[in-house]
Amino acid sequence: MRIFLILSSLYFYSSAYALINGEAAEEGQFPATLFFSNCTATRIGPSHILTAAHCIESKMRPETMLSLHYGAKNHEAVIEELEIEKVFVQESYLQKKDKGFDIAIIKFKSNLPDAIQIARVSKKTLKKGNAIILAGYGITSPGLLERKILDGGTLTSSQSDLEADLHFAPQVIDSLELNRFKTRAKETEPRLGRGDSGGAVFLASDSNHLTIVGINSGGNILSHESYFTRLDEETKPDIYQWIEEKLK
Repeated sequence: MRIFLILSSLYFYSSAYALINGEAAEEGQFPATLFFSNCTATRIGPSHILTAAHCIESKMRPETMLSLHYGAKNHEAVIEELEIEKVFVQESYLQKKDKGFDIAIIKFKSNLPDAIQIARVSKKTLKKGNAIILAGYGITSPGLLERKILDGGTLTSSQSDLEADLHFAPQVIDSLELNRFKTRAKETEPRLGRGDSGGAVFLASDSNHLTIVGINSGGNILSHESYFTRLDEETKPDIYQWIEEKLK
């Protein structure tokens, strides 16, 4: 059993540690990006944030409170105790039919401050070779034994005080599947780590970093692959339409 657990930790990680080999973001460079409970998120509506389904803890229910951090150094800008109105987790993920639909939306009872801009989700069909920008919060040098055993896990609130800074990295889509896409990196090239989960993948041609084409989901430590949930109209079920319905 111990051998199995060690081998598993080589292959998977999730919810908190920074973008490996990424660059430190400047203040205001990613104006819609947020941090909460060891995951990254993006504002997509007046009171809505978009993140990964595996970042949603069981205690994140209507009428509970959640604190958000934002800015290049997230621990310096905090929105204390926002009340959750609804939590939407993609149905295919909940039914465990397809782990690729790793997406969730949290709606709060009050609007987020204007300092956090609203990003939009692109429905344009993705292609292999598309230029993208990865973004996420977390600490920078995870040790092997600190990684989660399997992806899709969550962390408790007592583990959330990372004081993580925002990092980013340019990448290109290496391959496409029906409901997710992948990037592949060499040892010194950027890839996802724990803490980036739930962060947005931005279209590289949008210098304002407000056009979302995917969600950070997880990765493979040995192959240096990173996995992302697709958001365009080519997914089945249609994830873009699912998001639009939740924003109404």
